[in-house]
Amino acid sequence: MRAVLPHPGGPCDGGAASEGTFKRAIERGNVVVAEATAREIGLSLEEALQLVLLYAAYEPSKLERAALRSWSSPGADAAGAARVDHRY
Repeated sequence: MRAVLPHPGGPCDGGAASEGTFKRAIERGNVVVAEATAREIGLSLEEALQLVLLYAAYEPSKLERAALRSWSSPGADAAGAARVDHRY
């Protein structure tokens, strides 16, 4: 479970809403919002790969670094699940 802290500028929408924001940013090709939300919520391996694909389409200069981070996550467990913390 994620701790929800109040945002200094107003109420916090919580983790589930942030995950929805990330998903919409990916669907709409919005790299800036996807990156900001990824930093806020952390990413599963699947979400990290979605971000890599977004970079491939819209920010190729970030592609190689992001791909390497997605595949070399030290947090991967035996089932292949991972939490990836992206700091770009």
